[in-house]
Amino acid sequence: MGTIWVLRHGQTTANAQEVIQGPRIDAPLSDLGVRQAASLGDALAGQPIEAVYSSPLVRARDTAEALVRRHQRYDASAKGQLAVQVVPELYEMDYGAFVGRNYTEIRDEMDQVLDAWRMGFVDQPFPGGESATLAQHRIRPFAKRIVEAARDRQVAVVAHGRINRVLIATLTGAGLTRLEEFPQSNASITELDVNGHVTVKRLNDTKHLALASDAFS
Repeated sequence: MGTIWVLRHGQTTANAQEVIQGPRIDAPLSDLGVRQAASLGDALAGQPIEAVYSSPLVRARDTAEALVRRHQRYDASAKGQLAVQVVPELYEMDYGAFVGRNYTEIRDEMDQVLDAWRMGFVDQPFPGGESATLAQHRIRPFAKRIVEAARDRQVAVVAHGRINRVLIATLTGAGLTRLEEFPQSNASITELDVNGHVTVKRLNDTKHLALASDAFS
């Protein structure tokens, strides 16, 4: 049996202001986000993680690097063996016209899209952006690869609030209508068991943090 750790990046400067980022705004981690990334690394330091995959966006890469550094301090044998592997298709879902706007300004419009997905209209995109179906299409090959990689070992994925939901739904077979059942707070831990099929063992765990943010990524 294996384990896939699905992790969200720490808080960014844009998260702190509730600004929608998607893949078009590559905001750095805030001071809090840096501390959250370190706490995330501490929480998983004792786990025998053999591979770390990351979105190409800096907020995810910096969080993944913090995880690798903590493993290298905890286990000297990890030096030179554990490194961040950037996966281009793991970038955050494109929020289109919502990017750069404050969440409070577009909450109702965003909820309309999310409600449509819940009702099964998963091809409806964010205005000028991606739909749930398109996002799943781009990450499906990676989802297949990571299940194979995790059949008898532990691997970690560091990405974003919404693409993590799509990845979890894809890996577990839950379906895109259930995305809102998989919340992803900043620097949260979701633990998936791989044993013939993929199941959620732990979801959106933030107990390792003194403070977590639910801001959109």
